[in-house]
Amino acid sequence: MQGLFPLVRTVQEVVHFYRRRNQPEVTFMALFYDPKDERDLARVKAILDKAGIEYFLRREPTAGIGPMQVNVAEEDIPLAEKLLRKEELKKEPLRE
Repeated sequence: MQGLFPLVRTVQEVVHFYRRRNQPEVTFMALFYDPKDERDLARVKAILDKAGIEYFLRREPTAGIGPMQVNVAEEDIPLAEKLLRKEELKKEPLRE
């Protein structure tokens, strides 16, 4: 047993190892951003693409609000928000 599983000492640990290893990875996606138009959508997509953050687009439930809703994995929301805020600060003129 030690040769096959150097870090595992008991049968229970072997079973736990295989159960954990064979579990499918589940990612929960959440609404991240609701762009106002196509240009805003393209800007947000570019920011997420550049950072390597996966996302999917969902059609608006109500026509006329915006083109698509941007959804990202729950664990990526803090980073995505930070990047979006950083981009917004670049656009704002300095106040004196």
